[in-house]
Amino acid sequence: MYIFDELGLTTTLGIGSYGYGMPTPTIIYLTYLVASVPSGLDSALVNPATQGLVATVRAIDFLVNTDAGGRCYIRYYRFYKGLTYFSLCCNW
Repeated sequence: MYIFDELGLTTTLGIGSYGYGMPTPTIIYLTYLVASVPSGLDSALVNPATQGLVATVRAIDFLVNTDAGGRCYIRYYRFYKGLTYFSLCCNW
């Protein structure tokens, strides 16, 4: 949060190449995104077709308290009820 607090700048992160060549790269991409948000990430450059991206972002919003009461997360869950998280984010 130093960058914003001290310099007034926002941060953007591209996560596309961090899992390249690894088994289940989607898990690496999403984990990197999750780990970056509490550190002050403002925006991310991601492939919008990444499976599990929306579910992960909904969970992040809830965990960092930008989704009051988890309303968006619950709405998303109800819409996709019956699908497991890993069926949404993994291609195995």
